[in-house]
Amino acid sequence: MFAGLNGWHLVIILTVMLIVVALIAGVVMVIVVAVRRGSGSASRDQFPASASARRAPTSPPAGWYADPDGDPGQRWWDGQRWTEHRQAP
Repeated sequence: MFAGLNGWHLVIILTVMLIVVALIAGVVMVIVVAVRRGSGSASRDQFPASASARRAPTSPPAGWYADPDGDPGQRWWDGQRWTEHRQAP
């Protein structure tokens, strides 16, 4: 294959071939890293978790708030649910 080439020609051809192989290997590595980084988000997008699983719901702290039934006065919120305790306006 390289029988008719002198020394410098052979060195140049082998150097160019080495550079091409290194470039191809670099491109392959970039693609592999990009796919691995993106695979986690792709699987999350394909199978999204429910809203409650993604973040814990937050509730207002316990305290007196306007009565949600629309009655005048306030009603006690215990941090999770409305109680029967009421305050007159």
